[in-house]
Amino acid sequence: MLKKLPQVTLFRFDVELDRNKGGIDDGSTENIEYLFKKGMEMWDKNLSEINKFVRLITAGKNKPAK
Repeated sequence: MLKKLPQVTLFRFDVELDRNKGGIDDGSTENIEYLFKKGMEMWDKNLSEINKFVRLITAGKNKPAK
């Protein structure tokens, strides 16, 4: 898997879903709650990398436009 290129930083946030759960076309309350829970697990597991990503994409946002 591609990890690093010059001047490119790759962030990948994965979460493992149980077999037969988390279907994209399943809008049931149970499935939405399951996906939300898995998303929060992914968030907690990757918080330091998410913070790094946010710092990178917001760097220089307060500088005046040229």
